[in-house]
Order: sequence, then structure tokens, then C-alpha cells
Amino acid sequence: MHGLRYDVRLSDDGLYIIVELEGVINHASARRFTADMAKLMVKTSTYRVLVDARRARNGLSVRDKVLFVRPRRMAVNPSMKISLRVLLVDEADRSHDLVAEALRIKGHNVVISRDEIHAIGLLTGDG
Repeated sequence: MHGLRYDVRLSDDGLYIIVELEGVINHASARRFTADMAKLMVKTSTYRVLVDARRARNGLSVRDKVLFVRPRRMAVNPSMKISLRVLLVDEADRSHDLVAEALRIKGHNVVISRDEIHAIGLLTGDG
């Protein structure tokens, strides 16, 4: 896996945003896809997000993971902090665990799922 390719879009039913990732996540690419995600959240007033990272690995060092989630000033809607984000990952992938835990500690509603149907159910109220 080299670099990171991603797609950010609204789900077909309009209930949540989908962020599909493929490749290796680094500090710059993480900032890019989260900025694009935040713009779409504000534009659509949709604050539930499925981050499909089944074809991506978090290549950030522990230091960079901590730096990525540290507080910083962003011009986004504060209600984003209480929205639900479900991170869909491969069964054996633990590379995203530290970032998800740090975001939870900061008050974000982040859930890791290894099952796509369950992940979508959490976002649509069917889970």
C-alpha cells in the first residue's frame, strides 16, 4: 500500500457521510480527508459518518497519532463533536485503535466496527 486515496460522499439515503480510504494514512492525508469530511458535514448538516478503512492502514507513528488528535482551532460546527462516527476496519487491523480511543477521550462519539451491516445500522438507528 502506498499513499492514500479517498472518497468523501453522502450515502444514497442521505443519512450519513461515507469516507472510503485506501492505502496508508499519514499526517497530511489524515488532515486532508478529515477537512473534506468536515466541509461536507457542514454543507449537508449530516453529522453521522462511516469511515471505511478496511483497505487502509494507519501509518502514523504514536507521536503523530497523538499530534493528529490534539486540540486545534477549526472553523466547524461544534455539534460535530457529538455526532456519531463509525470506523469500519478489517478484523485483524488494530492500527486505528489509538486514534479512535484518543478521540473518544476528547468527547467524540467514535465506534470501531468490524462488520459493515452493524456499522451502517449504528448510523441509521437499525443497529
